[in-house]
Amino acid sequence: MRHAFALALTAVAVMVTATAARGDDGSNAPAPASGSDARAALGFAPAATTGAPTDCSSGSAFGCAYATDPFADASPYGIATYLPTSYLRALPSADATFDEVAHHVTGAAFDGAGPSLGGATGLENRWTADGAPIDGLRTGAADTHIPLIFLDGITVTTAGFTAHDRASTGGTIDAHLLRGGATTVVDSYAWVTYTSPQRDFPPIPDSFTLRTGAVDNNPQVTAAVVASGPLRFVDAHVGSGHAWYAAGIAPSIAFSTFTFTAHEVTDDNGDNIPDGLPGVVNTRTIETTDEHTTPYTVPAMLRAGFDDAHNHLALTGMGQLSHDTRALFDATLPSSSIDRTTFVGDAIADYRGDFGDWRVHAEASYHDSIHRESAHDASAANIPQNLYAYVPTTLADDPTLAAGCAAARTDKFEPCPVPTGFFDFGGAGLLTNVDAARSTYTVDVSRKLGMNVVRVGATTEDTTYITTERFTGGEELISLFDGHLDTRRFYDPTKPCPTTDPAAPCAYTDSAKLGWETRSTAGYVEDTLTLAPGLVADLGLRYEYMDVSYAFHLGEPAPRLGVSWDVLGNGESRVWASMGRSYPLLPAGIGATVVSHAPIVDDQMSGFGNGRAVDNGVAPSISGELVAPYQDELTAGATVALLEHRVTATAWGLGRYLHDGFDTVFGVFDNPGRTSTLTPTAQRETEQFGLELQTPPSSPFAVRVGWSWGRTLGTWTGPYDPRQGAVLYGGQDYDGDAHNLFGTLPTSPGNRVYAETIVRGKLAGVPAGVSARLTLAAGLPRDALGNSDLGIIQLIPRGSEGTDPMVSQVDLKLFARAAGFEWSLEVFDAFDRRQTTLTNEIYAGGEQTVRPIDGGTYNDLIWLRVGDGEIAQKNPAYLLPTAYQTPLVVVVGAHRAF
Repeated sequence: MRHAFALALTAVAVMVTATAARGDDGSNAPAPASGSDARAALGFAPAATTGAPTDCSSGSAFGCAYATDPFADASPYGIATYLPTSYLRALPSADATFDEVAHHVTGAAFDGAGPSLGGATGLENRWTADGAPIDGLRTGAADTHIPLIFLDGITVTTAGFTAHDRASTGGTIDAHLLRGGATTVVDSYAWVTYTSPQRDFPPIPDSFTLRTGAVDNNPQVTAAVVASGPLRFVDAHVGSGHAWYAAGIAPSIAFSTFTFTAHEVTDDNGDNIPDGLPGVVNTRTIETTDEHTTPYTVPAMLRAGFDDAHNHLALTGMGQLSHDTRALFDATLPSSSIDRTTFVGDAIADYRGDFGDWRVHAEASYHDSIHRESAHDASAANIPQNLYAYVPTTLADDPTLAAGCAAARTDKFEPCPVPTGFFDFGGAGLLTNVDAARSTYTVDVSRKLGMNVVRVGATTEDTTYITTERFTGGEELISLFDGHLDTRRFYDPTKPCPTTDPAAPCAYTDSAKLGWETRSTAGYVEDTLTLAPGLVADLGLRYEYMDVSYAFHLGEPAPRLGVSWDVLGNGESRVWASMGRSYPLLPAGIGATVVSHAPIVDDQMSGFGNGRAVDNGVAPSISGELVAPYQDELTAGATVALLEHRVTATAWGLGRYLHDGFDTVFGVFDNPGRTSTLTPTAQRETEQFGLELQTPPSSPFAVRVGWSWGRTLGTWTGPYDPRQGAVLYGGQDYDGDAHNLFGTLPTSPGNRVYAETIVRGKLAGVPAGVSARLTLAAGLPRDALGNSDLGIIQLIPRGSEGTDPMVSQVDLKLFARAAGFEWSLEVFDAFDRRQTTLTNEIYAGGEQTVRPIDGGTYNDLIWLRVGDGEIAQKNPAYLLPTAYQTPLVVVVGAHRAF
């Protein structure tokens, strides 16, 4: 049925395309020059001979290869793509935010944390709004999720930065906020979204989960209003200046259902062995329960500004309030769900002065993030959570489950085993509150001196991050078997707490409060020299200094050089080369790795004896010889406008080489391999090439296609790994046997292809159109890991097992204008591919002692042996899916302008 629906949409797309080819007008663009001219219908009409030429001063207009204004912030020395909101919204995008479409550029991947640019992880990008940082304060991911309807466009810079660019070791994504014009414009929007059910994970042989779950977020409804225009009452008092405003709000709510299903294993043949073993275990449903929630998000923006011939001032307040529920299914309902409420806000004051040969830019911004967690069920708010490796005979918060398990239990057969992890009941468990803020100040002064433009500037960022953790009921209870109980609590590490006797006094506390700070300061000087008309060279030096909560500080120079030549003149072409150095910008959340974590005392009571384990929260020691990781980068490429600005073509290549990455090595935060031969050096290298062709995005038939190939090799995954999550330089790679660490990294781009098209015309006399985005991307490199007594280790060289399946996706949008509204139907993943995007990579281990096959291949794994010399047993879950492509999503939308 889903495939038939997608094919029907494709048929309609063909009809609209054919209609447009006959020369009908589009709903979002002017008519072609001639109804009988096929070139005109496809957007290749001859350029107009009258009217103003394309303004390439900012570099953001179609057909401009670079910014012709020497004072412009946009760099002509690297790989940058400007995507106007009008274009992004004409594609399938529904109510997307800018971070959800930032990977719509050539060469970009998505690694689960954000767009992966130039082989870096999604946590190494810089996110800004009109130049002000809006990165997440914990991990560095996008924190302010700005709806596209609040923007004029976005600029994604993959590589090739100048000295004044605020960059880390990934890319930069800058959101250009909406500004008011000379007339008042009011736009209203509504979207209703339906998402098909997620694909079920295949059962794991020889494994069992007591309670499983599913989430249904249907339907989701978004309504929005955006207004912009002049502030006429201000204009009447300021002479020749122009005051403006822009405002918007876009609340969204989903009607979600969590479905909990409890199972028991069966023993219908009475042999006291679960049916189905060895293999997939047979189960029987004990109960199914639904829990309904209404997660919501309310983004809002309010801007006001003033412009005259020399001064440009913009004041911005924006942010979002969101609320959702997180559920852990292997638990009783009250103990499984936690409500999370988050507020993220930004205040930005931006001033730009234009005084002939002088340009001045000053900006101050404040980014605030507040996060609160609470028990979803009031009955679980003030009692301890129990984490049991078995199901007790009674469960006050789920008597049906307890009775169902007890009915089939005998002294030889357990119908409700908990083979791994724990089954949770009682309270909601660990709750975390966060209060974080960052203030940023930037000053930049540029001066034109003959053929030179000299720029000097400085910027500083100061972040404070405070977490408060607490257990519901003040403690967490853990039991491995009947008669054993561990009581885990926070304590005050400034007071004595004996480490062996659980009966001895200890200064228990209700919560643990931790705080970290990061300070980043940069100064730069840059000279842009016009060597000849259209030939420009840029030389700059940036100095980066960073302090992480007084635990360590890093300060290094970052030279950057670029050359750009407009071969054809008038901004229509660009041949460039650049080189430069950059350093990672560390988010405040790294404090949990290098500063401290919550101090916990674990009192142990059992029939085999009593004891106490104390974790004082002290982080690993920091090497006194720690040096800053640095990344050297080379880019080269060419962009040219062809056929009288009807096509732009771009080809580029980049090389990135990161050295001296840092991580936790044998209990010390250090640069792996710098002082010890037991671990390889932490390094990463990327080579990537890209090609792109694009026609005018507003033409009746617009096309944009791109291809890229790249590889990323090394030993260092950086702050994020798809398997481990946001490790923030405290991952597992260097904790055990470090053989085979060098290889293909998870961010290796491989081959990637995309094609976007927009067709505008008339269908049965109604202005209508269709657009599509098609993508094809190589899967992630696969590892073969061992779960050993030394931790998780690479059994064969990293990434050498092959790759996950290639992922393809087709997104479609139909739109038409009727009754004063523009109606749209959008389908994401129209063919409902649901391809595997991540797999279980543990090949063997657990209770077996395994060691790497140094330099081995996948074919050698069949000879992998355990400590006693026997052949290792392969993990039955190896290469089974752990994540899937997002399933089919259908969105119905309406838009009206006033």
